[in-house]
Amino acid sequence: MTIEVRLHPYVRQSIPASQKLAREGTWVMSEGTTVDQVAAILNLPKGFPVILTVNGSACYDWGRTVLKEKDTVLVSPVMAGG
Repeated sequence: MTIEVRLHPYVRQSIPASQKLAREGTWVMSEGTTVDQVAAILNLPKGFPVILTVNGSACYDWGRTVLKEKDTVLVSPVMAGG
């Protein structure tokens, strides 16, 4: 199946140089892939706070959220302020 992975620019800069293949765009994944598996492929720095959304809805249980064909995963940093 194919999914779209989008990265906020700050997140994009935070991906280790060794993981530059894990960029945004169209990914071909196995059926049953979870949001947690996508996050693992991105190999974000340990403790790096991010919010992942699937098709515009916040995803809170990464390990149980199974992606479907043509889903879009957006990875954004946690921001505070007001």
